[in-house]
Amino acid sequence: MADKEMEIVFKNDGTVDIDMIGYHGKGCTEEINELLDAVGGKSKRKQKEEYYQKDKVQIQQKRN
Repeated sequence: MADKEMEIVFKNDGTVDIDMIGYHGKGCTEEINELLDAVGGKSKRKQKEEYYQKDKVQIQQKRN
């Protein structure tokens, strides 16, 4: 599984950019919501291409 991280940039105009690296699909949205709830923030969102990708599920089958 790939590492996941948040890159947070505080700008001089008071805005904050959060880049969710390694997230795909709605997992990113859930993490952002938890962060915003914790700090009492509001957001204007712009989804990256990764948001629209499905999470990969790995299935292993045992052979007898």
